[in-house]
Amino acid sequence: MSTSERKLDHIKIVSNERVEAREKTTLLDEVELIHNSLPDLDRDSVDTSTEIFGKKLKIPFLISGMTGGHPNAEKLNLALAEAAEAAGVAFGLGSQRAMLEDKSLSQTYKVRSVAPNTLIFGNIGIPQISDYSPSDISSMLDDVGADALAVHLNPLQESIQPEGDVNMEGLAGSLKDLIKSLGFPVLVKETGAGISKDVAKILIDCGVSAIDTGGAGGTSFAAVELFRKDDFELSEFWDWGIPTAASILEIRASSKEILLIATGGIRNGLDAAHALALGANAVGMAGPMIKAAAKGSSEVLIEIEKVHKSLRTAMFLCGASEVSKMGRDKTVLTGSLRSWQKQREL
Repeated sequence: MSTSERKLDHIKIVSNERVEAREKTTLLDEVELIHNSLPDLDRDSVDTSTEIFGKKLKIPFLISGMTGGHPNAEKLNLALAEAAEAAGVAFGLGSQRAMLEDKSLSQTYKVRSVAPNTLIFGNIGIPQISDYSPSDISSMLDDVGADALAVHLNPLQESIQPEGDVNMEGLAGSLKDLIKSLGFPVLVKETGAGISKDVAKILIDCGVSAIDTGGAGGTSFAAVELFRKDDFELSEFWDWGIPTAASILEIRASSKEILLIATGGIRNGLDAAHALALGANAVGMAGPMIKAAAKGSSEVLIEIEKVHKSLRTAMFLCGASEVSKMGRDKTVLTGSLRSWQKQREL
């Protein structure tokens, strides 16, 4: 099966099948935010804006990369990017491997016409960075007008995918070499299984500009691949991974300064508030955005505005006038998340 056909399968499955985590949660529900009964604030003046890679966002929010590489994906990407531009949030393309293999597919990723000011992330899998030169990848980013590169880590997905790339030897070195040569900021993201503090340290040593949790508790790409091959052997890995909340703590334990984006099961503005209070700088959503995009950019915009309203309300109720004031002092950790924090000495 071609990469293009595989990308279409992913879109169909995420849109039509139940591929959320079954038992595992993000553990964001085990973060209690401390209510401020007397916030010295006007709720409507709470500042939800932030800046990433020199671009101001109205909300610390990213439409995470999931689609591209098939003619049917072009309409979805345009709808997502148009909504990102209108809402003032960032936008991530899905894996651009397909356009590296077939230049004719580059059009499915081109969204600058509807998103001239949006922070756009290109996307490539870490196994592919040793297959293509930094020049190839730079040209790939230039071709779609991207501002930065997201490199995705997905060993779980590759292990279940029939045609998966499961040789990951030496890829940290390849990543370090790419970052030195590329000339674009590089974010490294997981795809539903989370990032530990040990891996985060390796990534920081490689020179990454940002890390995205891609934590467990939301869309399971193990499940997506099980549906793709219509064979549920290895279904015990459906819920494998580090929950999103735990991954935020893990990454923050490795660095207080690294730009941290929380994705994986973020479903509303209160989830976003929990993630920010734990130490994330921004949050992202993918699966719900893809489903909304099938109905057009206006539906995506509605979903983003719901997140915005909810986040602003949570910040107001915590007495946080701006995003940077949503810190750990606003939280009490409970249950499994507190146990994780203690056992892992985070």
